[in-house]
Amino acid sequence: MTNREYKKSFEDEVDWTIIDQLHSATSRFSTASIELKKMFIILIGISIPAIIKLTDSKLDESLFVTIYVLTFTFWYLDGFTYFYQENLRAKMDERFEKLKRKNTVSPTEDENSETDEYTLPDNRKKSDRRSRAFLNSSVRIYQIFFILNTIAFVLFIKGLIG
Repeated sequence: MTNREYKKSFEDEVDWTIIDQLHSATSRFSTASIELKKMFIILIGISIPAIIKLTDSKLDESLFVTIYVLTFTFWYLDGFTYFYQENLRAKMDERFEKLKRKNTVSPTEDENSETDEYTLPDNRKKSDRRSRAFLNSSVRIYQIFFILNTIAFVLFIKGLIG
């Protein structure tokens, strides 16, 4: 195998510019995801005492409904950001593969090798992207709030808390 000096072509420059732009957009979605979680916690922290105070310090169905609405809204928005982060990473990987194929010395060696993992693991299928967006570990906080709210709501309905 011979070593060949890499010289960037115009097409390579365009691909690298697109990769940089995709990376920047991915970072913004990631930041938005963190901000959504912060906003969710703040709104939960404000709404629970406010609703309890508005209902004369007694629990009411509106408290549980509000928590469900906030949980599902932020869960959806956060899942949306995760979904698009993964789509952008997949597009970055396509560009990396394109650059690799174009700049490989021996195409036959490249055909026999498996696809490299650049930003996404190879085992991530495009078809699973939607379910992963809403069931990944990043959105665990919403799942926990949903479960805790459901337990509290059942206890409220049975009259064990009030």
